[in-house]
Amino acid sequence: MASFALKRRSLYPTNQPSNQPSNPNGFRMTHHPHVQGPTHDRSGPTHQHRTDHPVSGTEPVRTRMDMSRDRYVIDGYDELQKAARIHVARISGEEGLQVPAVSIVQSVEPGPFRADAHFATRKGVPTVEVTERAMSELSLEGLAFLLAHELGHLADAAWCVRRTRVLVAVFSLAGVLMLGGFLAAVLAGYFNASSFGGVVTLVIGLVTLGVWLLLACAMSREGKMRADLFAIRHDPELTGARELFDSWEADKPEATEPMTLTRRVCFLFRTRPYRSTRLRTMQAALSRNTR
Repeated sequence: MASFALKRRSLYPTNQPSNQPSNPNGFRMTHHPHVQGPTHDRSGPTHQHRTDHPVSGTEPVRTRMDMSRDRYVIDGYDELQKAARIHVARISGEEGLQVPAVSIVQSVEPGPFRADAHFATRKGVPTVEVTERAMSELSLEGLAFLLAHELGHLADAAWCVRRTRVLVAVFSLAGVLMLGGFLAAVLAGYFNASSFGGVVTLVIGLVTLGVWLLLACAMSREGKMRADLFAIRHDPELTGARELFDSWEADKPEATEPMTLTRRVCFLFRTRPYRSTRLRTMQAALSRNTR
């Protein structure tokens, strides 16, 4: 993808001397090696972090920390954001969905920067966040699958609401049982009564909390699978899905040893299915549709 200049806003024009040519507006003029002509450098006194540009190599990228969420939001990637919006608008139009907002970020989760995306509703606005690496490295098929997967969460909003209600109900029940059991056990001592009932209620509350945790992980995995089945409409050959999963595998390989008891127990607490499982499920769905 062609490189481009990063435009950064400034609250104040700089007064420091510079060898770069200046203009009447009082801003320093900088030259990007991949863009013809000078561009305005409007860098101001904002808290900025410097990272290496993955596309142009030596040219540093300035990013600002969005303090409302622990992510790095890239300033000035107008062309990447415009391209992402075009893809999102196309898929949304084909599916009859509301076109969500789109933003370009460095990472959507803690860990190494990778080709990924994330859907969330922030302040009532549905938003698809796409990493810069996804826009720069994925092919059209890989990007189509990735964005369609995130839009699948938007299309499945009704199921997400039901999931949230179930989880809130189970969590509330666990809280009531634990609090009630604890109070009953404590107050039993003041009235010279048995605390057995309170202890049993507290234990039941703890078990209910464990059920809530397992249910939350299982529903998260189910949501991923449902979004995958939505995305295969735009990647019927699974070319994009394989490319995306291969990219993730290169960054963080998954264990391939046989499914032992330990791995089965660990799987219960995973929020994402194994990539091999996701591929098999999508292949099975496509096979059923072609019959």
